[in-house]
Amino acid sequence: MKLRYSPEAMSRISQLGHHDIVEFIEEVSPASRRDIYKHLGRVPGFRSGSPADFKERQKRLVAHILSSPAGHDPKDWAVFGMLWSTWISERFEVDIPHTDESGNFFENAPSYLTFVSETFPNIPRESVERIMTFSRFPEEIHSLKELTLFRTASTIARDSLLDELPLSIKSLEQRIAAIEASASDGQENLKQINTSPVLVEQRIESVAKKFDDQNQLTEMLKLEVDKLAYAMLEIEQRVQQLGNTLEQIKSLKEDTLAPNTSTHATDQSIIDILERMDSIQRVFDAESKTSNARVLPNLVMKDFQGPFEDLHKVQDVCELIATNLQAVGVVKGCAFPMSRQIVAALVSGQLIQFSGSLAELISESIVAAVSGPIFHEWRVPVGLVSDECAAYCIEMVGKKSNSLLLKSANLSAFEVYGASIREIIVKRQFGFDGNRNYSFFTSWVSGPAAFPDGGSLAELGPVFDTDTLRMRSAKAETPSLRFGRLAKENWYQLEGFEAPDPDVISTELTEFLTDINFEGGAFWRRLVKSSYTHLRVISSASCSEDLKAISDLYLLPWARARGESVKEIRERVVSYLEHLQQ
Repeated sequence: MKLRYSPEAMSRISQLGHHDIVEFIEEVSPASRRDIYKHLGRVPGFRSGSPADFKERQKRLVAHILSSPAGHDPKDWAVFGMLWSTWISERFEVDIPHTDESGNFFENAPSYLTFVSETFPNIPRESVERIMTFSRFPEEIHSLKELTLFRTASTIARDSLLDELPLSIKSLEQRIAAIEASASDGQENLKQINTSPVLVEQRIESVAKKFDDQNQLTEMLKLEVDKLAYAMLEIEQRVQQLGNTLEQIKSLKEDTLAPNTSTHATDQSIIDILERMDSIQRVFDAESKTSNARVLPNLVMKDFQGPFEDLHKVQDVCELIATNLQAVGVVKGCAFPMSRQIVAALVSGQLIQFSGSLAELISESIVAAVSGPIFHEWRVPVGLVSDECAAYCIEMVGKKSNSLLLKSANLSAFEVYGASIREIIVKRQFGFDGNRNYSFFTSWVSGPAAFPDGGSLAELGPVFDTDTLRMRSAKAETPSLRFGRLAKENWYQLEGFEAPDPDVISTELTEFLTDINFEGGAFWRRLVKSSYTHLRVISSASCSEDLKAISDLYLLPWARARGESVKEIRERVVSYLEHLQQ
């Protein structure tokens, strides 16, 4: 159903300017725009359906909309009306009718707004103003009194909060009851721990009273000491409480060595038992000193509050990552391609890295999308001289969480402190490390104390420059942050990959690297091949788009870290991709 724009609406939209019109259009998903642009005429010199043809059609459409009213083409405005309708349906997940109950188009904006306010009362006023700005109606926004029928976004949020308040209070009461029950159990356990020394002493006294024969007493004491030693090893973290228990047991030494023993053999047996007790004490003292002397990294375990979305399919992961990127301000046109590239690296078991001024913000949003319910965060300090801290972090992550986020990863030399992490990444590229359910992320910093260009970090995975991402305006609405968790054993078990053609994929990448004359090393080539293979089996992008992603995320960062001429390599890449699109 084609929408006819009035001359006043055409003039109003044309006066908005190039930036506002393009921003509105690009808020429609690329897939929807690609279908809509098929209604435009074919562009000479461009292969139909190619990325270049897609960009050229949009460029010409915007130019025609900005032209004078005399040059307006009804077909262009009909296409713009489709974009307007799609924008509404994608933003609010509803299809707002353009006709009344009789099947006639709404004649003016007031009647349309009255219908929308009655049918969809939860659409925020700010969104309605944006709808009317790009609508076909002739009326100016400031003259529409019907806008007051809609509530602002803050008012809707407040009313929703008030509606949910009883449920929140009930949930809070349940949590408080659970906490009280847990606290009660903890107090009971603490009482049992505090009374354990007394129980041990009572047990030893009862044994002494029950057995008159010295040989039987010796055997029972050995048994009790063995049990006590086992209990000590099980509760290493309670050394202080256990020390109190040992002090009370040692008080038995004077009584046991009293001159009322009957035979030399019995005395010797009791002395052996006491020596074993002293040996156990020395072991715990040594362990305590060792634990105190070990320097541990500032590793923080964080948990998300949820709710969590189970990730079964590739499309689920891409959508969740794209939503979180939009939640922190990235435009939809950048968020979806970037989500594919992140998923390809994630499935390949690589180190996913972010540089630029928004590195920490973007990395945290990605971790939220794929690392629920628990992840670890380590802020790398300056001047690490061994990989002891990294090895400890990996040990903790493997036991308790789903990912490790290394913040300020380039403040120390990665080849010095990151040997344990690099070993895992290398093994994953050759299929030796099957445990890929936990992932690695890094954020870089800039400044005189940081290693420029990341150093050897750039060899281990894609580097996303957050300063090159197109961001939404401050007034634009953004979705809420969502949390996901892997529902499979490993990332490469996700469903939804297309059937690959290994020979074709390998040939495409080999020809590309050969043509631009870049080596990078045997391991780097293996890593890039793995990522490119997964990119090609995730639908919605062309060969040239994926090769450009390989260039921007892998090739150029690694070339820059190796000190090669990035400018010359970039020129060769551009030339190759232009030739490929012809």
